[in-house]
Amino acid sequence: MPGPVGFSEAMVTRLLTLSAASLSGLMTSPDAVNRLSSPRPYSTHIGAAIAYFLGRPAGSERLSQALEGSASIECTTLENGYFFVVPPEQVSELLGLLRRVDVARFRQSILDADLEDLLDGELSEEIELAGLYSSEEAAEEASSDLQKLIAFYAEAADEGLALVGYTG
Repeated sequence: MPGPVGFSEAMVTRLLTLSAASLSGLMTSPDAVNRLSSPRPYSTHIGAAIAYFLGRPAGSERLSQALEGSASIECTTLENGYFFVVPPEQVSELLGLLRRVDVARFRQSILDADLEDLLDGELSEEIELAGLYSSEEAAEEASSDLQKLIAFYAEAADEGLALVGYTG
């Protein structure tokens, strides 16, 4: 079933799991990032919006690292020129933070936001290309994607895996 108008042009933030050994190998050959595969990847069309709202309450900026990583690695094989990594120990740490997020409050913060202001700012292209034209649509999509992100982190933490992510 085709997505909303423009959905195919929307940027996608992808997270892939990999072992610590595979992460080490990737760090020595970063251009191999585009050849990685993961049995259960995470993806969202509104990664910047989720990171923005996760980091909004004062003191919770660390949460945005769940979708932005803790280190950026340059490469020539991705459109945006870099990918980010989350080492296994940080996966567990970020999972602890993500589990403390009140999803209902997160959703409400999006409903309370002035999307007109956001749509005039840096999130506009992402939100519009994802076909989200109302606060309700944005809140529903972001809340659903956040719950999937928490489950993804839980699985990676349980298996002691690192994460690699990129937007493109």
